[in-house]
Amino acid sequence: MPIKGATWNGTSGNPTKSDPVNEVVKEVKKAETQHRGKKSCATRDLTETEYRKVVHGKGSFESTIRTACMLKQQVHLITRTDDISKLKYSDYKPHPDFPFALSCKVHWSKNISEERQCPDQIILGSMDTAFCAMLGLANYMEASFNYGYGATGRENAFLFTPESNPKLAPKHCNAAYRTILKAVFLSAPFLAVAVLIVCVLGSHSIRKFAATLARGMGATADEVDIRGRWKARLSGRVVDAYISPEQPWIDARVAEKLCMGAPTSYTRTPRE
Repeated sequence: MPIKGATWNGTSGNPTKSDPVNEVVKEVKKAETQHRGKKSCATRDLTETEYRKVVHGKGSFESTIRTACMLKQQVHLITRTDDISKLKYSDYKPHPDFPFALSCKVHWSKNISEERQCPDQIILGSMDTAFCAMLGLANYMEASFNYGYGATGRENAFLFTPESNPKLAPKHCNAAYRTILKAVFLSAPFLAVAVLIVCVLGSHSIRKFAATLARGMGATADEVDIRGRWKARLSGRVVDAYISPEQPWIDARVAEKLCMGAPTSYTRTPRE
């Protein structure tokens, strides 16, 4: 990996600081845009139709209930596949202010380097069951215990894998999740759509879909930044360093935008 702070002297240093190299890269990108040369490998965002096909997929427990739940959490929290794979049962808890909601803390986001950058975030129910992270979580947890997930007494048990190794379990879970998604993306219905679209689908397509959906529903780019735990833009404003990343009302506003059909609440009815 090149040393970022170094310059390029023609024979050594950081080649990304070389004007000739940057000119070549610029020409390659321009040729790619004009559909000259190799086909683009850039990933596009998932469409709503494709998202619903994944959520309503058929097959094994892992490829249906678990994948649907992980996908719903990923979209609702605007996060990456490996972040979802590292979630634990202890990361979810009842919301302290609103009994109809849950809160979740995503410790693992790529851009998080300190505790204050991963505040508790609200989880809301949705009238559209395909987008309801809360209902997906309930269905998954009820079914998962039959498959050895979340053994009783393991406070730090991973949510989406029965493995307990802190290093290997999330990696295996993420790999399995991505494998299932890849199989779906390469299925006939998705390939039929891909013929009409230049870019391909990938793991980042889901996060792009969530961010685009929130933006399209009226959330501002800065609000999406907060919900997705992205670093503040390098605006040069001194005040950015003093604004707390914990913005619960903005976070709730974006969460509401991601609840298709309007947010909703659930009431627990005791069995007679």
